[in-house]
Amino acid sequence: QNKNEIILRYIECLKKEIRQSIKLTNSKVYIVKTIYNYATIEVKCSEENINDVITSSLIIILSIDYNDDIINKLLDSNSFDGSEEPVNIFDKDVEESDRLEVDDTYTGNEEEDYDPNVIYKRGES
Repeated sequence: QNKNEIILRYIECLKKEIRQSIKLTNSKVYIVKTIYNYATIEVKCSEENINDVITSSLIIILSIDYNDDIINKLLDSNSFDGSEEPVNIFDKDVEESDRLEVDDTYTGNEEEDYDPNVIYKRGES
């Protein structure tokens, strides 16, 4: 048995054909991938959580309904034609009120520049 073995299975449930693969990575982490039509759920999990991940991903995938009539109507109406509008941000006149103000009070001294709203890096206080 290969350490990185991929388990692939096809499930047919509620008239939906679902493909599911389970792969073990090098770091004892499993990657569970569940696919139905264009929907894909990919989850990394440990071995003790794999059953919950498989069940949850199948529940989510089974809750997806594609309405072919609506999809065809949207595609026929060219709502997804991908047309782009060119925008040139460098030719616009910038008003004084549109600019950000630089805070000149910053000195570089941590004690003088103390801000209680600063988010510290992990391990710092």
